[in-house]
Amino acid sequence: MIHKQLRHSSTHFRNNFYRRCLASFHTTCHHRDQVDSSQDSTLGTASPLRVLIVGSGPAGFYSTKYLLKDHPNSVVHMMEELPVPYGLVRFGVAPDHPEVKSVENDFAEVAALYSEINDNNDNDAQKEQDSLFSHSRFHYHGNLSFGTDVSLDAIRELNYFHAIVFCVGAQSNKSLNLPMQKINGDSEPRQTQSTPISSSSSSSSSSSSSIKGVHSARDFVNWYNGHPSYRNYEVEGDLDLSPAHSDTAIVIGQGNVALDCARILVKDRDALRKTDITDYALKSLEKSTIKRCIVIGRRGHVQAAFTNKELRELTKLDGVWLNIDPADLDAGGSNKASLAEIKDSRARKRSDKLLRQSAGRARDESEERELQLQFLWSPAEYLYQDENSDCGDDQVKEEGEVDDNCETRKSKKVISGLVVQRTRLEGEAGKQRAILVDEDEGETTNLQTLNCGLVLESIGYKSEPIDEIPFDFENNVFANQRGRIVFEDDTIPKEKDDTKSRIAPPQLYCAGWAKRGPSGIIGTNILDARETIFHVIDDFKERDPEMLTSMTEDSRVVDNLFDQTGKRVVSWNDVRVLHEQETQTDPQKKFTTVDDMMRALD
Repeated sequence: MIHKQLRHSSTHFRNNFYRRCLASFHTTCHHRDQVDSSQDSTLGTASPLRVLIVGSGPAGFYSTKYLLKDHPNSVVHMMEELPVPYGLVRFGVAPDHPEVKSVENDFAEVAALYSEINDNNDNDAQKEQDSLFSHSRFHYHGNLSFGTDVSLDAIRELNYFHAIVFCVGAQSNKSLNLPMQKINGDSEPRQTQSTPISSSSSSSSSSSSSIKGVHSARDFVNWYNGHPSYRNYEVEGDLDLSPAHSDTAIVIGQGNVALDCARILVKDRDALRKTDITDYALKSLEKSTIKRCIVIGRRGHVQAAFTNKELRELTKLDGVWLNIDPADLDAGGSNKASLAEIKDSRARKRSDKLLRQSAGRARDESEERELQLQFLWSPAEYLYQDENSDCGDDQVKEEGEVDDNCETRKSKKVISGLVVQRTRLEGEAGKQRAILVDEDEGETTNLQTLNCGLVLESIGYKSEPIDEIPFDFENNVFANQRGRIVFEDDTIPKEKDDTKSRIAPPQLYCAGWAKRGPSGIIGTNILDARETIFHVIDDFKERDPEMLTSMTEDSRVVDNLFDQTGKRVVSWNDVRVLHEQETQTDPQKKFTTVDDMMRALD
């Protein structure tokens, strides 16, 4: 009921906020700029600070907001790879979290207050409203990819932007790269040793690409949230939510994304139908044979990264048994270091209490599905079997070919199980590590085999390098000092000094996950963006005046460059059109392909 009210309220707000923003624009913005102009004597007398922001997610919009707010004599051009904005909010937040998605309203209000004139509006009254935007400070350029459609060199040659802020998020994910073992019938897997999950053991290559049924959580999230690149992931990515040999799915990881994936897999389908989940994902979930989902974590519950809000949701899922072994909680929460961590954190006290209240509860006969949380277990090995094994080796030819005497193609490796090894915690409070327990240590088995038909790896996202931007491959972020991108030859100094004013624009910066790595919640980007924007403004004030006067102030050079790509560039007015079409239904149904978005704008 609460979610329904939130959804109705959110939809109502989205359908009306543009009109309210336009109606109040003159009074609100005129008053704000009067106040701001008294604080900045450069307003109206100096060349405006012109910034290109690459990316339209939380970091991009918070950077835009605070730049336009803190420096009234500034202009923002935002470039986004997709036609539609909002990045992680649109494609990463779970569909049953409308209260989190509502931050889109705040971002859209910022854009509406500063965006370009609606030249295509046929309504005379609206044209009069739009004439208020005679000094546009925000320009949206969607459907353009930096580094592919437009290069850094091309932007430099414009001699227009003073700064570029990269807010591109994390475009990839870490992988486990576990060893694999084929099983036949009832044969037991070999006893194995493995290292626990850690950043050092992660790799960009993974066995998931060669085993059907092993996927990254990031891919799964993008699929059910309607990211255009994942519209056909069921076919292209071989995603099967109805494996014939098992009704169990395993999610590896202990963060909010892991719990999101697990919850979506087992949640009541009628409840999902009331969200903005994509139709194709809902259809697949409705037919899914997955009845059990196990969430595996190498550390204890005290160190788990998920929030109490996410955990609390699991205790309230209709028809789902939350299965937690009290022994796991005792093993991970009774040592001196963990007790200290619980004592020093109110959030950990609450999560410990919530988990212990749920642990050991008997299953109700009305609970058709199961969600199990297992702590202190480290993934060690994938087990697979051959699909279409009725076709013998002597009958199989090259990949994709069919023997005359065999109706099946060359077999695929299909996930059938995961071997996990018991861990224990070691180290002082706040720095505990998961250490593998020897196979023969203690009185209980320290290896277990979990049968499954689907695995989602949720062990972290990572950024990828773009064009010629310096990149820190060790930490998978742009090479930066508090948001200033640092070149190896020190053309952009790590620390503020006299050479900075002589650096040829545009100066490069970053914010969000591309700056600090994939950590925190959406709100974490506020302080992160403000720090970067502080440096953008501070550096601009120290620029060499002669260098600034040599730059062009004609924004048409930007439009000309983008037009040369041959692509249909999406404006903020186009975003409004797409938004209005999406919100004609309740719940909202999103466009899931770029082609559909472009057709809607024709």
